[in-house]
Amino acid sequence: MLRILSLLLLSIVLLTTACSRDNPEPEPTLEGTWKLQRAYSRTYNTNGTLTNESTIPPAVADETLTLTKDSLTLSKSLFGLLRFSTTSIEATPYTAHYTRQDQTLTIDLPLTSSYRFWPFTIVKLTSNTLQIEQEEIRSSSTGPFRLVTGGEYTR
Repeated sequence: MLRILSLLLLSIVLLTTACSRDNPEPEPTLEGTWKLQRAYSRTYNTNGTLTNESTIPPAVADETLTLTKDSLTLSKSLFGLLRFSTTSIEATPYTAHYTRQDQTLTIDLPLTSSYRFWPFTIVKLTSNTLQIEQEEIRSSSTGPFRLVTGGEYTR
């Protein structure tokens, strides 16, 4: 009887140990300084077919993005780069307030700004990688099209 009780106790201890929960890795934080590795722009027609893709290499882009819990600071005008413009829309560095809801970052612009931001979507976030995109519908002489601009960053 003592042997059965000992085996039962040992089984319970082993079962409890085997079923203990592993500590899940914490969700990567968005806060910190990120260096742009690649900025890109993709155009899709109304059928969803990719019609154009452009990329800015890191040497040209040379951008950093610093995020706190509620603000972002750009070392250059990322938004000008993503639009493939040679002029920046604001003086650099540029700081703005943002809010995050799940995978969406909404940038709050001053009322004096004439630029319109579409929300950023976090496509990928790991401890060392951040990929964000903006998407908007535009019109042209051939009809509406979808423009996706984004950036891939590392720490």
